[in-house]
Amino acid sequence: MGGKPSTIPKKELQERFHLTNQQYEDLKQIFKENSKGKSELSKKEFRRVYSGRFPGNATKFADKMFDCFDTDGSGTVDFTEFVIGICMMDSDKVEDKINIAFSLFDSDKSGSIDRVEVRDLLRAYNDLFGSSANEINPQTVANQLFDAMDRNNDDVISKEEFTSAVHKIPELLNLIRPDPGD
Repeated sequence: MGGKPSTIPKKELQERFHLTNQQYEDLKQIFKENSKGKSELSKKEFRRVYSGRFPGNATKFADKMFDCFDTDGSGTVDFTEFVIGICMMDSDKVEDKINIAFSLFDSDKSGSIDRVEVRDLLRAYNDLFGSSANEINPQTVANQLFDAMDRNNDDVISKEEFTSAVHKIPELLNLIRPDPGD
């Protein structure tokens, strides 16, 4: 997602992401509850946002999401980063979703995705839902996804290749907004 967002006033956030007053206040409440009233969420506190909402262990997935939300690399997520991250995941704009999904896959922030990053995200997703390795084999699925996305066969997936693949396989974006079914 890149760069530190400056503190953006409530009205501007609401206009940019089409948030109602209630939606904004709901996000504020979630942030406040998990940060224990502080102005930033630590990684541990951020994990609480995901914990209890899914049947499995949310730690690895939450850590990956935290790294996407922490756009300034400070090691914490402030309220503006939190709102922007949540809204981009739920955006009507496919480009917003592609940006956060690519960032989620590209855990080393190299600008490209390798097989290990794909496999690790799929494992974190499995853990989130409590899936056993027998149900979904992350390495097999990673290889299939990678083979479908890596058009130039250079053993990495560029942002362009990822974007092209998402337009063909929109379900890839489901990884950024898992639905626990409740």
